[in-house]
Amino acid sequence: MIVSAHQPAYLPWLGYFHKISLCDTFVYYEHVSHSKRDFTTRNKIKTSQGPMWLTVPVLKGEEDQISKLKINPQIPWQRQHLKSLETCYGKTPYFSKYMDQIRPFYESYDGEFSDLVFEMTKTFLEILGLNVKLIRSTDLPIDQPKNEGIFQMMEALEANKIVFGAHGRDYVLLEEYRAKNLKFYFQDYQHPVYPQAYGEFLPYMSILDLIFNCGPNSLSILTSGNILKQNIPFE
Repeated sequence: MIVSAHQPAYLPWLGYFHKISLCDTFVYYEHVSHSKRDFTTRNKIKTSQGPMWLTVPVLKGEEDQISKLKINPQIPWQRQHLKSLETCYGKTPYFSKYMDQIRPFYESYDGEFSDLVFEMTKTFLEILGLNVKLIRSTDLPIDQPKNEGIFQMMEALEANKIVFGAHGRDYVLLEEYRAKNLKFYFQDYQHPVYPQAYGEFLPYMSILDLIFNCGPNSLSILTSGNILKQNIPFE
């Protein structure tokens, strides 16, 4: 079985979902620490003036584990984000087709951050038509950091193959994986160009940019020019 894992990301970019498409089970790795430098709580959408960040405000406390992040209730971020999406994408071809599935997260959702992003991720997978099992890392017996934690994850899932992101080469101890007879692959995502509002194409936008502009063709565009699961050259 092929597994992959990634920490939660709000409105992820296309490469996040390509990585998910390469596995049988995707682990929503939420029990790691949050860093403001990451894309955990933020991502970009395209406006008529260029890219704009949408950020979910979270409270900074003694516990910064992603699974325990709490959204700041004093900031009206939901209303702000919803207005931005309506303004930037209201006239795109598929906004009305998919916005009803997205809108409840901005009008009635009051859970914690990790729960919000988990549910949003499931919705995006449904829209894309990606049938991949999604598991939360907090539901697995993982109590070690980095490589040891990954070994625990793979053992719990009885998996023998894993897909890493491109930056995995910075921390993955390849010889340990080979010693355990575990196969691995490092994703090398090639960003596609697709029809997009507001002139010149901008890459690395949120998955919503692709969905609202391209609708049912989103998954085929997302994977175009990239390796598919059945062709992964595991090492």
